[in-house]
Amino acid sequence: GNEYQIMSHKVIIALPPRLAMKTITFQPALPSTRTSELNSYATWMAGHAKFIAVYDSDFWVKYGLSGDAFSHVGPLREIHDASSDSSHKESALFGFVGISAVERKGNEEAIRQAAIEQLVRMFGKEAAKPKLVVLQDWAQETYTSTESDFVSGGHATSSIAIYTEAQFSHRLIWSGTETADFRAGHNGLLEGALEASVRTLGLL
Repeated sequence: GNEYQIMSHKVIIALPPRLAMKTITFQPALPSTRTSELNSYATWMAGHAKFIAVYDSDFWVKYGLSGDAFSHVGPLREIHDASSDSSHKESALFGFVGISAVERKGNEEAIRQAAIEQLVRMFGKEAAKPKLVVLQDWAQETYTSTESDFVSGGHATSSIAIYTEAQFSHRLIWSGTETADFRAGHNGLLEGALEASVRTLGLL
């Protein structure tokens, strides 16, 4: 691709730290202790996958079912009604896949089929023929996940203590939801992104 330069007084990194460490070359390089620290902060949901089945109607409602369920039999662990609105023009069930990222790779079609079979067992035979099926595996997305997130992709269990890099004259600033204080429980969530944004504005 084409190379270009951007001149700036300050740089704010809103990428998850692990992803930044994987995709950005820092010159001068960050100290190894700092690199290890930044790589220790898990990227929320990066190792997960989501399955969606779209139907012509929310047929489960006629059976008195909400569409919400938890299961340990089948690939979907947590299932919810994902219908678009009350017009019933688009109805859907979605579930988070409870199979590890390593085991999912190369087994996408088997997972799709097993998920549909699971939905049939839980919601009835109408679930057998969705008009659209999507399996979104964030662990396989280059700009979402790293190998470390395959085994540790939950909320980070510690917080970044220093938000600027001294060797860049404190003009390199870490932001983004993964940098939110883990003790508040917002890191990885939208609330964490807002928290980080407010904090970053105070550093400009």
